[in-house]
Amino acid sequence: MVMEKAKLTRYLDKIRLGNKITQTQITTHNGNTHSAVATDNKDCLVVLKMEKSPMQEATIGVGDISKLSNLLQSLGSEISFDVTNIDRDGEKKAVEVNCKDDFGNKAKYMLHDTSVVPKASDEILKTLFQQEWEVSFTMDSNFIQKFTSGKSALGDEIDTFTVLTEDGNTSVCIGWRTTHSNRLEIPVTTTKYADVDKFYFNSDVMSEILNVNKECETGTFEMVGGDRPLVKLSFNIDDYSAVYFLQSRTAI
Repeated sequence: MVMEKAKLTRYLDKIRLGNKITQTQITTHNGNTHSAVATDNKDCLVVLKMEKSPMQEATIGVGDISKLSNLLQSLGSEISFDVTNIDRDGEKKAVEVNCKDDFGNKAKYMLHDTSVVPKASDEILKTLFQQEWEVSFTMDSNFIQKFTSGKSALGDEIDTFTVLTEDGNTSVCIGWRTTHSNRLEIPVTTTKYADVDKFYFNSDVMSEILNVNKECETGTFEMVGGDRPLVKLSFNIDDYSAVYFLQSRTAI
């Protein structure tokens, strides 16, 4: 099956988040391709869907997303992407992917058995998507640029961000501490507001999410506090729908 390579490499980039996710299952059914998997440190869960998918119907276990992506990058812009299946214990199992470009270059990637590749459970996904949110705002290109450049400027010494709410005003602060610290605070205009407690979320993951979705003019940021604080980031562009759930590290 011939496809535009960039459609698949963009999909992989939106999952792996700069190698923060190393393995995933990818399922294609009825023209849609989707994945649901957490980062290796469990700070973030990614739910990604690609409509009008050119991939053949299958569930594949990718044991090294970076390696598959790099193999694809070595090929031309138009590629065939063929999944080889075998019968095992009465079931059809995907065992390898074979790719070829218009110049005759070929790549083979050996798949993992899906039983050993992580996937978020339907129960967890149902709970997350039924969550009620307390704070919401639109992430525009200015917010995305300010957050990613601010995180880069602060470097590795700062690895958290915090949502600050007070007197009807909301901001997102990279590097917030109760003591004096290097930080960047970005004011936002909320579409839904509540006073919420301060929690730390992973700013490295947040920056990667914004970076791999920077072609989106806008995205939606939602947060809930309480006993189980969460952040939900949503992006829709072209045939991609990407949702990221960030779990709080600690309360402040």
